[in-house]
Amino acid sequence: MSVRGIEIHNGYVAIPADMIQKIQLGTWSSPITQGVADQLVFSGVVTAVAALGGDISGGYFGARVEVAFTGDVRGLRARASVLSDVALTGYLYGIHTEIELGGTSSTISGRTSGHTIEIYSEAGCVHTGDVHGLFVNNYMDGTVTVYQMLRLESGGSAVPSSIIAVYVNDAEYAFHFTPHTPASLGWSLADDKTGGGGGGTGWLRVDMQGTVKYIQLY
Repeated sequence: MSVRGIEIHNGYVAIPADMIQKIQLGTWSSPITQGVADQLVFSGVVTAVAALGGDISGGYFGARVEVAFTGDVRGLRARASVLSDVALTGYLYGIHTEIELGGTSSTISGRTSGHTIEIYSEAGCVHTGDVHGLFVNNYMDGTVTVYQMLRLESGGSAVPSSIIAVYVNDAEYAFHFTPHTPASLGWSLADDKTGGGGGGTGWLRVDMQGTVKYIQLY
């Protein structure tokens, strides 16, 4: 049987797995240049026009490891950079996700999530490193006006049932705090902010609409 190349059947493009190893349009050190305003390098949009069932995905990327591997594995990697001495007047997003429900009578009976992160580990598997469902790892030396590690904001008329909801079997700690340079600003392992003594129990410093408050620890 002869080896087939790229096939197109009724809008479906099939590339044999053993035929192509890489599709590349520029590199980070030598990228393709912008040709028009609002340029998109790759664009794929699908809309459901018939009740066919199943799932619809705008894009799917995967990375599998089937042998002993010493490198990092990423299912998807996104990178956005503003190079040196460049002024950007717009926002800078690593990943921008938008979820919309339009109309006045549309309904969604399933769960709506901006981002869903799932980690699965079978019994017997061993993680010798830390496991993080979400890991925000910033390195900021630049001057910032407001710097928040994590910001939660909700607009519209709907009132959240909970700001943060936690569903777990159990947890060793509710929170873990480890300052790289303890300065007794955001929290302290000692002292008593109530003025009533207490033998130096510690506290958490919070901002309540511009007013500094403290949560005493015991």
